[in-house]
Amino acid sequence: MHALHGNGVITKLYTNDLPKLSVSAHSVEDFITWQIDLRSWATQAGIEPLIFGPLPEGVSDADRDEALRYICHAVEDKNLKSAVALA
Repeated sequence: MHALHGNGVITKLYTNDLPKLSVSAHSVEDFITWQIDLRSWATQAGIEPLIFGPLPEGVSDADRDEALRYICHAVEDKNLKSAVALA
């Protein structure tokens, strides 16, 4: 969903059932379980290639940026979220 706001377009993230990587997740098993759940969620949402790659040919910067917003929304640790956003 897009809405005009100020100088640009704001999109609403649809995060129902989006699996979250908890701040307390410290083990490899925790991360792998989250990654499997996120891949399943992204596949159902139709954005799996945008999150896990390879990127489809001709993908727009806006679609790539929106996928990054979903990943950041799914990570609860502020430091890790910042690292992902800057990558």
